[in-house]
Amino acid sequence: MRTLLVAVILSLFLFIGCENSSDLVSPQIDNLPALKLSKVDSSVSATILASVSTTPVATNTDNGKSPNGNDINGNNGNHYAYAYGHNKKGEVASTTSPHSIVPEGLVAYYPFNSNAVDETGNGHDGTPYNAPLTTDRFGTANTAYAFNGLNSYVQVPHSEDFNIVGDITISVWYKSLGDFGNGYQTFIAKRDDSVGDPYMPWNFCISYYGQTTINEYKKLLFVDRTMYGTGGTYMFSNANITEGVWQHALITVQNGIATLYLNGVADRTMFFNPAFRTPNLYNVYIGWNKRPGYEQFYGSLDDIRIYNRALTQAEVLLLFNEPK
Repeated sequence: MRTLLVAVILSLFLFIGCENSSDLVSPQIDNLPALKLSKVDSSVSATILASVSTTPVATNTDNGKSPNGNDINGNNGNHYAYAYGHNKKGEVASTTSPHSIVPEGLVAYYPFNSNAVDETGNGHDGTPYNAPLTTDRFGTANTAYAFNGLNSYVQVPHSEDFNIVGDITISVWYKSLGDFGNGYQTFIAKRDDSVGDPYMPWNFCISYYGQTTINEYKKLLFVDRTMYGTGGTYMFSNANITEGVWQHALITVQNGIATLYLNGVADRTMFFNPAFRTPNLYNVYIGWNKRPGYEQFYGSLDDIRIYNRALTQAEVLLLFNEPK
């Protein structure tokens, strides 16, 4: 497919004392939403290059690198847009629209920017319970939720959009504070153990079961289950998670083949039987699956995305390297 590339050079001179510099908006390009410049202080005086392409690209004076120095590549027919420059302190000022990072097939997106709103516009907004806001992986206040390992969770109302039994991707940033005696610690699940048999199309979590079983303790876990527990698939990561630091966990399933990623690297691939992935009428829960006394998350969660397709490895890297 021939790549469409539109480059617009914007010279922005922002003066000290300009109170609304962070509210500047770039022009709309090729039917994309306008990009709001964020985290830009009044000392910025830079030339910013905005680009739009069917290939995810980042264009600036740093040889096509993103602000963190990573190449951005891959092509799935989507349009991506980035704009960034440097302020007088040499700090990168970057921006993307909420959907400019891998937008195709995005069912729900929870950046937790002071709330649990689904920023796709699909209306899958969550309600937090006993989960205070906290700092994210960049140290920004009120942009992640903290979970106490007891009764903290975010509840998202049931929607058929979440009954994904075919190709799927779930992406989560997490900081685990360790084993809290809860068995599994839930990232996000279409499951409710408080109302009966917990059959489900998907459940993504950390396993703290099996302290004496090396293949199950401190592992990522993706699981499904049929009604009355007659079948299910459990997929544990090979690598252990690291506690006390932010990490990126992602699962894709494509044509029955599941791949677990940890920090942008494919960790394990296996067959994931689609016959076991059972739709239900339960809510989606973040940080717990409502199993009484078990499976609550202990730590912080942020930037949760659910797709109704499998992302490519290049797209996984885009999410892992997403700038501030």
